[in-house]
Amino acid sequence: MAKDVDFESIAEKYTIAGGAIINVLRYCVLAASQHHRPIRQDDILTGLKKEFHKSGKTLEDIAKSTNRRY
Repeated sequence: MAKDVDFESIAEKYTIAGGAIINVLRYCVLAASQHHRPIRQDDILTGLKKEFHKSGKTLEDIAKSTNRRY
């Protein structure tokens, strides 16, 4: 895991179900292994973006809806 990964900020911004988390993790592992490097923050954000896209949402949509709840 790269030093730039900030799980706390990701958890505060984005709400995601368990099954979708697994899909994001799979994306991250594949991206990192293809480039022979640790998982980076941008891998996680790209994985989230791809996962939210499946349901027609963007990272911004999810961040806005998550922020309204607090």
